[in-house]
Amino acid sequence: NSDFHQYAEMDGYKVLVLPYAQGKYNMYVLLPDENDIDGLITKLQHSTWSEVLASLKQDAMVHVKLPKFTIENKYDLKETLMALGLVKPFSPLGAEFDKMFDSDERFVIGEVIQKSKIGVSEWGTEAGSVTVVTEYGADPGDGYREINFHADHPFMFIIGEETSGTILFEGVVTRP
Repeated sequence: NSDFHQYAEMDGYKVLVLPYAQGKYNMYVLLPDENDIDGLITKLQHSTWSEVLASLKQDAMVHVKLPKFTIENKYDLKETLMALGLVKPFSPLGAEFDKMFDSDERFVIGEVIQKSKIGVSEWGTEAGSVTVVTEYGADPGDGYREINFHADHPFMFIIGEETSGTILFEGVVTRP
């Protein structure tokens, strides 16, 4: 895949932006210059996400090679929510859901499960229920650079919402 993607060369790593969902979301692929994912994670702890975003440019034809991968996780959030103080909805004596239903039974929340799935293939990217629709950037004209972005060693990815900059998912792919 080759296109005028947003791209940045940072200290020790490169960043590629792959937009989808009509530009509402982006997948940021962070590829260390060396096969050193731990070094990349350390570098990110000493910089801000806004610094990374401010470094992005769209002045080069980027030739992308990204492996197929799928990451799926399931989290039971009941214990976490209870540890944060949200106890009443899980307690038969404290929950007050009975007024929501026309019944004499007492209702409680039994469990809270969060599932997330990220899948990247030649057909696109699926994150949760978001499906990739690649947008094409404007042609910067003659004299543009060409860059190879080949994720042939471990890399990090971040999926964020474009308007707010909120990070929704992040992960590391160790076996491209």
